Amino acid sequence: MINPADPVSPLKKVSSSKREFVQRMIEDRKHEFNELIELGLPRAKAMPVASDEVYFVEHKWGDRRQEEGPVDHNVHLYGLHYRSRCQNYVDEQEREVRSNSEIVAVSRDGKTWTPADDRHKRGWINGVDDIFIALAEGRDPSNQYTQAVEAARVKVRQLRQQCEMWSNRHKYDELQAELVRADKAFENALNNTGL
Repeated sequence: MINPADPVSPLKKVSSSKREFVQRMIEDRKHEFNELIELGLPRAKAMPVASDEVYFVEHKWGDRRQEEGPVDHNVHLYGLHYRSRCQNYVDEQEREVRSNSEIVAVSRDGKTWTPADDRHKRGWINGVDDIFIALAEGRDPSNQYTQAVEAARVKVRQLRQQCEMWSNRHKYDELQAELVRADKAFENALNNTGL
């Protein structure tokens, strides 16, 4: 707040030179930094401890709905359970615990396990590159499941609108029959998850 008896602005003027501004900020904070060093950097991250113990985790891959691009890369992984062997280690540069994992077994039912082949070990392939390619070519970048569901939804919506417009009973009955087929196709598209 400015004192009316002494109307001098309490705000420091910032130099137009970035170098001078940064230098002034360093000088203003220098004593705080020196105090932290003297105290042994109490807010610094402590070096974490990681056990060398190997452990296993089980997960399940998704289906067509989880594909990330317009190409279905992971068809043979849909619905599979997989088991990964994991081991933690300390990343000394980042000062945090990280984990290495490798897929070692797969299962259809989550009970009977078989060794993972090379393709299983690569895991789920994301479709980010395919998204950018589709965008560059002016195509829909969404996955094939979403495209099929949306196409079926549009077809149903169009047929419903046409049914509402027709007063000719014969044409109306044809459109209703087509609408029933389109509703069934929409339901099939929703249920076609690849499992």
